[in-house]
Amino acid sequence: MKKIVIPMILILFLTSFSYAFTDTNRHWAKDTIDQYASYGIVKGYEDGSFLPNKYMTRAEVVTIINRMIGNTQESSKYIPDVKRQNWYASEIRKAIQSGFIQGDEKGYTRPNDLITREEAIVMLSRAFAIDEVDFTVYHFEDENQISKWAKKSVTTFANYRYLSGYTDGTIRPKANIKRAEFVTILHRIFDEVWNSGVYSGDISGSVLVMGKDVAMKDATIYNNLVIAEGVKQTFAFKNIRVNGNLILYEEIEGIDEIVVHGNIIELYAKEEVLEKYENQTYGIEFSIPKDVTVLEIFSGDEEDYTIPNSVIFNIEQDDSYYLQNIETIADRVVRKYDNIYTDAEKGTIGNHSYLLLDDLSGVVDNKCIIIKRDNTVYTLFFSNISADNLIDNILGTIKLTDGEKIKDRNFAIYKNNTLNLRFSYREGYFGIDDSYNTGNIYSGEAPLKLFIQVNIITDMQKYTLAEKKMMLKALTEKDGELLDVKDLQVFYNDAFQFKIRRDDEKIQDSLYIVIGNNLYNLILVADEGVMKEIGEEYFEEVVNSIEF
Repeated sequence: MKKIVIPMILILFLTSFSYAFTDTNRHWAKDTIDQYASYGIVKGYEDGSFLPNKYMTRAEVVTIINRMIGNTQESSKYIPDVKRQNWYASEIRKAIQSGFIQGDEKGYTRPNDLITREEAIVMLSRAFAIDEVDFTVYHFEDENQISKWAKKSVTTFANYRYLSGYTDGTIRPKANIKRAEFVTILHRIFDEVWNSGVYSGDISGSVLVMGKDVAMKDATIYNNLVIAEGVKQTFAFKNIRVNGNLILYEEIEGIDEIVVHGNIIELYAKEEVLEKYENQTYGIEFSIPKDVTVLEIFSGDEEDYTIPNSVIFNIEQDDSYYLQNIETIADRVVRKYDNIYTDAEKGTIGNHSYLLLDDLSGVVDNKCIIIKRDNTVYTLFFSNISADNLIDNILGTIKLTDGEKIKDRNFAIYKNNTLNLRFSYREGYFGIDDSYNTGNIYSGEAPLKLFIQVNIITDMQKYTLAEKKMMLKALTEKDGELLDVKDLQVFYNDAFQFKIRRDDEKIQDSLYIVIGNNLYNLILVADEGVMKEIGEEYFEEVVNSIEF
């Protein structure tokens, strides 16, 4: 086979340096481990080791398979034993969406359990759509220990010699699989992994195409060709023959030009059927278990709010919410209940804030989720829920969409080439006035007024940072009472932020950014209540998005 990728000197450099694990030099699987590490399929640990004899968890196997097939889409299915904070949460959801793991009858995926040899084989069989065979060529002393659900997959892998037994004649289906063993099975499945470059020639086994910039021409693949997701943007091919199956993880134009003697298997064409709550009027959806009921307070229907395993859900719209932060809203909402709540977690869903509140009464384990979306507030109250991780799963699967009565105010981009300045801001909340330099005067009624000034101070670089801060502080104090001072770094430049109360009782937040002899000044002005509620938070978003 001819393969043109990168100069040979660079190949030698990568092989000898990047994948020289500290503990594989004399291991029987060293070459295979190094090869699959060079593809980016397997990785070592921070101390430079690979730990080839370490047993693998189900989550670790799932992660490696996801890398190979390029999964990006995540399932919204309720998974009782996966939390958003788990490192493998996204990987498990990708695997469920692809279908190579399914969970048990209650949805448990057991990500932290050590995986058995037969479990790993079944995952691989599903992920790469390997044709199963009924006949048995190789017999093992303990083949009666193979689980019924894994029998065909294990037999198939043994027949294809992807899986070999031990010297004592056993196959040990329920033994845990080691890292080196798993990589070896991958290598036996795929004779070649094409991830960058131009490839041609005859391949006796199967080929996996993954990565970017792959071109193949004048090639015959005598077994299967698997094309991972994320390939199509740069994928090119000409005069390709596949004697086995063509397995696609994404739709690729012109793929019918490849001559396929087996089947074309489209693994991307899956539609997820979920148990979920959806409200198209107010644009929200999330997944729930089958035995959980959502009770809508806002619907006006008579509901029995004492029934077990229920989520009490309310939606309110009020224009006053535009100018209130999530903490203020949450404080008002929880007063409806007798329980005492405290903030347990604050985060965002899209561009919108949420709070997760814990009950402090100690009587029952009640929790509450509050989401602020411009002038719309969603409240989910949980009481005596028996489903594991229900709240965590709902938070992980909430989607806010356009609804009949709601549409998000999008972020807008301020871009001024003359001032060499760019940032994003919340449309409808900010009025931008850069008339100091450009003559563009803002005369609207936005609650937050942002003034932009850029000055050239020829001797700015002569002063120390402390001297610059002192001068700018004195300059700002002329406008009112100084309330707060902060030292910042904005897009790698020194900056100072001064907050004052002006004579007209408005709050002014002045941000000075020093770039050489250029002094950028962004001045946010708002009523004190508005500044406290949303101004500080939304101005921080502006500051974090600044580019020069």
